[in-house]
Amino acid sequence: MKRTDAPKKQPVPFGVNGPREDLLPTTPAGNNQASYDSGFPPVTMILKSAGGLPPKGEDFNQILFELSALNRWASSGTLNSYDSTFATSIGGYAKGSMVLSDSGLIIYMNTVDDNSTNPNTGGAGWVNLLAFLGLGDGSGRYLGTRVFTASGTYTPTAGTKKVVVTVVGGGGGGGGTFATNASQNAAGSGGGGGAEAVGVFTTGFSGVAMVIGSAGVSAAAANGTDGGVTSFGTLLTAAGGGGGPRGIATGSGLTSGSSGGSTVTGTALISKAGQDGFAGIVFSLGLNLSGKGGDTNYGYGGSAGATGTSPGGFTGLSGKDYGSGGGGGGASISTASQAGGAGRPGVIIVEEYA
Repeated sequence: MKRTDAPKKQPVPFGVNGPREDLLPTTPAGNNQASYDSGFPPVTMILKSAGGLPPKGEDFNQILFELSALNRWASSGTLNSYDSTFATSIGGYAKGSMVLSDSGLIIYMNTVDDNSTNPNTGGAGWVNLLAFLGLGDGSGRYLGTRVFTASGTYTPTAGTKKVVVTVVGGGGGGGGTFATNASQNAAGSGGGGGAEAVGVFTTGFSGVAMVIGSAGVSAAAANGTDGGVTSFGTLLTAAGGGGGPRGIATGSGLTSGSSGGSTVTGTALISKAGQDGFAGIVFSLGLNLSGKGGDTNYGYGGSAGATGTSPGGFTGLSGKDYGSGGGGGGASISTASQAGGAGRPGVIIVEEYA
């Protein structure tokens, strides 16, 4: 036999819209209706002149409908699920039979004859087919990755049994600067990057509250604010990065940098502190460099900036992506106060596995 010998598939069962009636378990005496027990009864095989009755067309339609419906199901390659009523009626499943799990994700194979136990509830005599073939137990299959940038409630994708969760705290805002006079410059420091943590969970993750750490902000002549804490319920949290200190008006000197987020709580498999924000530096009158924002694995901090000898200033650049810190502001001589750049909010990334 060759693949080219495959018969035509039936898209609908025979007689699906024709006159049909359910077959009886047994045929009543003297009746000409077909049944599962007798098939067409003897009275349909006697000449009408001798008292016989013709077989019913509805029965022919029903028989061919049921047979072709089964063939249609088999042609589609679809497995049946375990059926306790059917199992009882046939005296249990035969050795080697296979059924699909209620979840639709596992194929069970029966290893004993006359088996009426339910494999979905650990019934004896059934094995996971993949495990039986030495291909694992069917668990651990990757389902997908979901990225959350807004707070809310986590609802797992159907079939999820394990999650790998990454949380990143919000980035700190960059420091602004004070106003300067003709003999002063100012350079604000960059905000710190948010902490990062990775955890693996097999229970307790469904329905947890997710909070995305807010971005730190800045204003003219102000310190940058800290980035917010990102949390995946109580299972895993990561602190935000520190806000960058504002730049003082001076002839030379530096402003202290900010700290990257470092606090992680919960069950973390891996944790990493966010990068510290860089200090703002006034090298000399008319030459300064604002602090770069701290990086995370998911985004670069706002870049540093410099001013020259002419009056002028700039607002610090914002962080580039998840959890990164904002850059510090800068002011040359005789310049109004400046603001730092905003950090970037945190993120939660959930990898789902069956």
